This record gives sequence, structure tokens and C-alpha cells, in this order.
Amino acid sequence: MEEALKKYDEEKLRCRMLGDFVPFMYCRKMNEKLPCKLIINCWQQKLPILDFLNENFSKDELTKCFKQDDRSRIEKIHDLVAKATEEK
Repeated sequence: MEEALKKYDEEKLRCRMLGDFVPFMYCRKMNEKLPCKLIINCWQQKLPILDFLNENFSKDELTKCFKQDDRSRIEKIHDLVAKATEEK
């Protein structure tokens, strides 16, 4: 399976979140070894991304990757601060 994942790794495009060019390898595993939630929008014009995702990730992995986070930005920041405080 790892060889199939590496098939497109050297392809690059501009990341909308980071603002610079990144390889596909980053996009396919940046989210705790799962794809970025924007991978379909970013790569659909350049690669057969839906086929790639369906062939290389389970339904549960894809659900986890693309699930909607309904928390507000303030709630997310609050949770990150609380987590950082706990770790201290």
C-alpha cells in the first residue's frame, strides 16, 4: 500500500492554508497521517484524487478526515489553550 501512496508524492501545488508550494506527500498525511480536509478541492484538477482517496484510505479514515467541526473559532482557541495549560 505504501508504494501506491507514494505515486504522486513529488507533485506540487500552492497550499491555500500555508501560502507556499507543498508536495502532495504533505497533503496526504498532514492531519495525523490522514489527508488534509482541503485535498479534494486543491488536487482535483491535477490528480484523480477521489480514486486515490478511495483506494488508499478506509471509509472510517475518510470520515474522520472530512468531518465538519461545528465549534466556533473562539471555542477552538479556548480548547487549544486549555489543552496547552493541562500539558504544562
